[in-house]
Amino acid sequence: AVVSTQSTGETRLESRNVNKLLIKRFANIEKIRGCEIVGILVGTLGIKHFREVIERVKGVCRAAQKKYYVVSIGKPNPAKLGNFLEIGVFVMVGCAENSLLDCSEFYQPIVTPYELEIACIDRPWEVDYISDCSVLI
Repeated sequence: AVVSTQSTGETRLESRNVNKLLIKRFANIEKIRGCEIVGILVGTLGIKHFREVIERVKGVCRAAQKKYYVVSIGKPNPAKLGNFLEIGVFVMVGCAENSLLDCSEFYQPIVTPYELEIACIDRPWEVDYISDCSVLI
């Protein structure tokens, strides 16, 4: 696929793997829009401004009229998250390295706070993907 930046007019050709990842991320954004209940996963307490990020995610959920639960379960795995069947999507609040988990084994998608904002408050999609959730506050 060809990716174009509106602000600079730059275009570039992306690889097949990048295209697959982007398609998955876009599909997750659509799942966020369609779900009623969001699970906020607290992956680590060591990230900068984690409380503020959690409060921001709660505010985005409230603005989109979605119910939310804050869940702290350590390292997420399908068995742990499978106990929360009423939750349509999980938002991972953690360090940047853990934010883009391969959630193919999970029953519900795990998304980033950035993707939640794109889905719920029409935040524009940036060319440089934001995986560090502390940048959002």
